[in-house]
Amino acid sequence: MRVLAQVLRLLRSTPFRVVFVVAAVGLAVWAIWSDRDQIGVAVGRLSATALGLAAAASVANVLVTCLIWRSVLRDMGSPMPLRAACQVFLIGQLGKYLPGGVLQVVAAAELGSEHQVPRARTAAAMVVTILLSIVTGGLIVAASLPFVEVAAGSGLEWAAAAVPVLLVLLHPRVSSWALGHLLRVLGRAPVDITRSLRGTVAAGGWAALAWVAAGVQVLALSVGLGAEPTPSLLLLVTAGYAAAWVVGFAVIVVPAGLGVREVVLAAVLVNELGTAEVLVVVIASRALFTVADIALAGVALAVRGRTRQVRRGTGPRPGSR
Repeated sequence: MRVLAQVLRLLRSTPFRVVFVVAAVGLAVWAIWSDRDQIGVAVGRLSATALGLAAAASVANVLVTCLIWRSVLRDMGSPMPLRAACQVFLIGQLGKYLPGGVLQVVAAAELGSEHQVPRARTAAAMVVTILLSIVTGGLIVAASLPFVEVAAGSGLEWAAAAVPVLLVLLHPRVSSWALGHLLRVLGRAPVDITRSLRGTVAAGGWAALAWVAAGVQVLALSVGLGAEPTPSLLLLVTAGYAAAWVVGFAVIVVPAGLGVREVVLAAVLVNELGTAEVLVVVIASRALFTVADIALAGVALAVRGRTRQVRRGTGPRPGSR
């Protein structure tokens, strides 16, 4: 436990927070820079309308995901103002670009503590948010199978197989017990992280909306490259992206499922577009989500810095000239 205490002290230190942000942003930028030639070709083949709609859908997906976490946190008994919640979530979620993804949870917990929210509760809410995304993504995949033509090897046939088990794990009583037990094993002080079934369903609604936003992004890119815009295609790409994200998340050794997500999404789209067009879609999709993450985290950092200056009396107060 002494080692754990030392690790926690390190994670709470200002130098570590600075290094965390710089490293996470750096890796996210590197992910774009390393594929800059392919990304340039992809962007050049898309119309401004398709690219603009896809970019807007990417931003919407990230913001709605923040609302999932805020809804879960409120259900646990720690309501947080929208601005503060966005700052904590958008900055913390940069941790997914670091291998392992654990720092996404740790960073959110540390940032949440500045708003008098127990670290354990903030971290638990992030874990539940991820679980909600996985479960709702699996449900969308399962619901779509009777209505779409699935390419062989795409993985959609088996992606929903774990949904019944995950639904059990997501139940407030089960997940609250499991998270509480984990806290005890880690030697952390007990914190009330119980949730209601109603609150879980509400957060699940936000999660479903986030998947729809992701589907709209892939749809806009696909239609921009010649695919026929149909409800069936929207259902296919939404389910395809959900399956790709879940598989990419499961492969924790690569940051943000880099490469894994693209392979799965390409397998889903292979019957809808030519090989070259599929490559453009998966590259552009990754790039747009990464840019949205960085841009929104940058805005959150700027607002957070300004807020702290105002509190310390070192910056202009709201409404002043």
